[in-house]
Amino acid sequence: MNLNLIIFFVLCRVRFLGNRSAHTVIISLATCLAATPIVALSNDEISDLQTKIESAEVRERREAARTLSLIGDNAVPALPALIKALNDKDTQVSAHALTAITQLGPNAKPAVPHLINNLKDKQAQVRFRSAYALGQVGPEAVGPLIEALKSESPDQRAGTAMALAWIGPDALAAIDGLIQVLGDPDSRVRDEAVRALGGMGRESVESVSIALSTGDDDVKCSALQIFAKIGPDAQEEVLTIRRFVTDDSPAIRIRAAQALAHVGIPRAELLQILVELLQDEHDDVHYAASELFMLVQPR
Repeated sequence: MNLNLIIFFVLCRVRFLGNRSAHTVIISLATCLAATPIVALSNDEISDLQTKIESAEVRERREAARTLSLIGDNAVPALPALIKALNDKDTQVSAHALTAITQLGPNAKPAVPHLINNLKDKQAQVRFRSAYALGQVGPEAVGPLIEALKSESPDQRAGTAMALAWIGPDALAAIDGLIQVLGDPDSRVRDEAVRALGGMGRESVESVSIALSTGDDDVKCSALQIFAKIGPDAQEEVLTIRRFVTDDSPAIRIRAAQALAHVGIPRAELLQILVELLQDEHDDVHYAASELFMLVQPR
């Protein structure tokens, strides 16, 4: 099956995904296509595009940026011009420039500060795509991203954690910084930090366990979510997680039960916990226990 058929097959099923998952798939496919050069250009032609992308004529800038987004990593010499174009007042120019930079991967390291600045953009799509671009840069972006976690902008903190999630296990140096934002007042920041730490697997378990034992309720909920994402690799923390099934906070009781279900404990033990939670006086706990109970029933 050729690449075009595979992409068509995937796109036909995107509608069955949630908004966030569908957006991620579409951006990934677009980047995959962009990474395959469609146009072969000489060095002189690329140099000419660098000049045109700074033209006073918006149509020239658009065409230059669009063409640079079609030549894969052959656009590396144009990176300085593409970085400038990120701030172009015309959204088509800036969008094409961002696409071109994204496909450069680690070669786009000089663009990292500018992409991080984009994480404060008022447009959610720009923030999302900039975070993805930072994820494609990889380990070279981790240091600046750790600093950006301290930003006063919640949009930027959330985008930073999102970028670290895309970098994945290569962002282990960011574990401490991500732990610090598990109690962030903005739920988007907490959610992205959970996703990032969950994707680091066993390497983050010790730090997450400390956060679970010492943090406030928001931190505890986030830590339990991380253990649920890590799954069986967090087996050593079962006894710690088990203690929170009887916590005073309904939200923590729910997250603890979910974590135990994903980390894995004997089915009989899990069922006993769920039966107890089904009698919980709090409706949310009762509902969550009911859902888990249905999931663990033999089919």
